[in-house]
Amino acid sequence: MEPSPFKFNETNPRLVDNASRSPLVLYGAGAIWIASVFLYNKRFFRKDANVLNLVAFTAASLPASHVYSSLVFSSPATEAAIINNEREQQH
Repeated sequence: MEPSPFKFNETNPRLVDNASRSPLVLYGAGAIWIASVFLYNKRFFRKDANVLNLVAFTAASLPASHVYSSLVFSSPATEAAIINNEREQQH
């Protein structure tokens, strides 16, 4: 068995101590979100001026930007450790 890259908690061995997302994930998500809203404004909003579509696109593109950013700037092992910690702390 391979050694684990994580350090586990001494009181609860199912919790990972050093699991944290890189700040690049949030910076990347913000950059992708701003770029997508800018391009939506440039391509669609100027033509139809539908504010409801702009608000819906802005709200829907925020989680999508975070997913794309975490795909690029984070590792699957770190994401799994963070999800594991969140589920373990619910119990």
